[in-house]
Amino acid sequence: MLATASFDLFDTLLVRPVADPHDIFRLVERDLAAEGWARARIQAEHSARAKNPSLEVTLDEIYLAESLTPWRADLPKFRSKELEWEETLRLDPAAVARVNEARVQGARILYVTDMYLPRDFLLARLAPIWRTGDTLLISHEAGDSKGRTWWATLSTQYPKPWRHLGDNFRSDVSNPARYGIETEHWTRARTNRFEHAYARDNPGQPLVVGLPRFARLAGPVGATAFWDDGANLAGPVFHGFVAWLLHNARDRGVTRVFFLSRDGQLPEKIARKLRAADPTLPETQYLFGSRFAWYLATFDPANPDHRRWLHFIENPSINGLFRNLDLDPSDLEGSLTALGYPRPTWHIPLSPRIRRDLLELLSQDPYASDYFSRHRQRRLALALAYLQEQGAFDHDRIALVDIGWSGTMHEAFVRLLAHGPRPPKKTIGYFFGMHRNASEDRLYFYVRPGLWLGPTGVFPSVVEMMVPADHGQTIGYAHDHACTAPVLANDLVAPPHDIADLHAGALAYVDEAVRFGILPPRFDRALRIFLIHPDAAQIERWKRFNFWTWPEPPTTTPPSLIPVFSFRQLLRRILSPWRKVDLWPWPTASLRASCPRAPGIIFELLVWKMQVDRCAWIALQRCARDIRSLKRLVSPSR
Repeated sequence: MLATASFDLFDTLLVRPVADPHDIFRLVERDLAAEGWARARIQAEHSARAKNPSLEVTLDEIYLAESLTPWRADLPKFRSKELEWEETLRLDPAAVARVNEARVQGARILYVTDMYLPRDFLLARLAPIWRTGDTLLISHEAGDSKGRTWWATLSTQYPKPWRHLGDNFRSDVSNPARYGIETEHWTRARTNRFEHAYARDNPGQPLVVGLPRFARLAGPVGATAFWDDGANLAGPVFHGFVAWLLHNARDRGVTRVFFLSRDGQLPEKIARKLRAADPTLPETQYLFGSRFAWYLATFDPANPDHRRWLHFIENPSINGLFRNLDLDPSDLEGSLTALGYPRPTWHIPLSPRIRRDLLELLSQDPYASDYFSRHRQRRLALALAYLQEQGAFDHDRIALVDIGWSGTMHEAFVRLLAHGPRPPKKTIGYFFGMHRNASEDRLYFYVRPGLWLGPTGVFPSVVEMMVPADHGQTIGYAHDHACTAPVLANDLVAPPHDIADLHAGALAYVDEAVRFGILPPRFDRALRIFLIHPDAAQIERWKRFNFWTWPEPPTTTPPSLIPVFSFRQLLRRILSPWRKVDLWPWPTASLRASCPRAPGIIFELLVWKMQVDRCAWIALQRCARDIRSLKRLVSPSR
């Protein structure tokens, strides 16, 4: 049992929306257009403390300093604005939980601070947790400070056992420990490596730097570290993406923006918050759809482009091919047998070319062609009914939002709309990034198409994992009473509570960004750190995410986003060219998990090598395409 429990206030119980306390003065300078105020205000505090033997001063004493003379006539206005910004601070739920734990143990609660703010102001901030019997101890009232001899005096006034919680190692840990007080160093409010990265990318913007930290520290007790990732990464990154696309869509006359499931779930939530703050932005709506649902609604094996959709499938046998088409090969057993593929051969893997040739031959078979046509018409009718109920045909200019990377979902959406009663005149696609197929109707935000994509383009799957959905893939549509509803698979990529915390942390950041009216930050360094230099704690929690490619997860245990390899396996993967993303979705994280002591330069070299490999692969593909074109030109003359 504890007899006494004391708590530091600032950066322990109370946190500001800025990382550096002096940034409050810079915000006052900005708001009141008073150039030089922040520097003078800092100097005023130094000079006021120098005149007092205890080094402790009040806010009124600071405002009497000579350095503030140029603003003497307006000092009440500056003081009021400073307090207005200080009022934006809030209690850290994790520290409040420690106060409650101490109360349960019967301890007397002390709040100890070296802050110069008035008692009434501090009491108002502590009001939500203040209880009868609590005590607020302020250094300038005592004429001493925690960094000097105050703990010696306090240790004789309150009973032990006594535990103190604070963020400053000298004044909150080492000094009270000298006098028999148990201490705990509270480092939760310190800026982490992502928040430092925002400071480097956004110099001179205190709120842009401080709000990721502010949102992180809003995480409730019991939240997983995914809340921190949401506040530090997903929130700032996709706030920028959504703000860009909504403003661009408004400028282009778009009246409704559809966010495609599942990558669009978190961006759509962000969009609703931005539109609530600015109703001039287009309407937003979440739309259930997928390659599986939309491609099959128009799939025609007679179309060469459609046959290429099935180039990459997990099970390249006839059984796997038909499962990807959501069909049963037994329905076409006669046609398949006539083409030389009896039932016993349906499990044998086939090359992409043989699969395409087989589909082409089936399209020429009357019975098989009719079979595909009937299933296509059924799926198409359901898909169109769903889109019509969602208002896709009620607007002349609409947009579809997806993460990326080649615009195929936008292509499938436009193809579907063309079969509807009143297709929109313009359908624009917005993507976080694109590897290819960018055009005036397919716009990218961050990853631009080209030969050299940069680190973010090398890790497309990890970027998608930053916005996981809390529901499975859309595998089709079905009539549900008076409406058409999506049919969802049970294929979550992560445990539901991890997804919920990631979303909540991101939305907490967006709430603060909207509240303070800041523009989205530059996030290049923070995203690069996340992708290329994940730490051990980050890897341990992101291991819980699974990864698979279209159209459905494997029937066995889904592979981890971060597989761990033996040294031999890892070396083989590093040396092998052109690694497929479905085989190695997050190479740097796997490298860190497999070789924790690998130096940082190895990760940079791995990313560089993968980009070189990609460029070489594209060059070879283009060369092969040119050779095939040349052969077609030459062959008729033979």
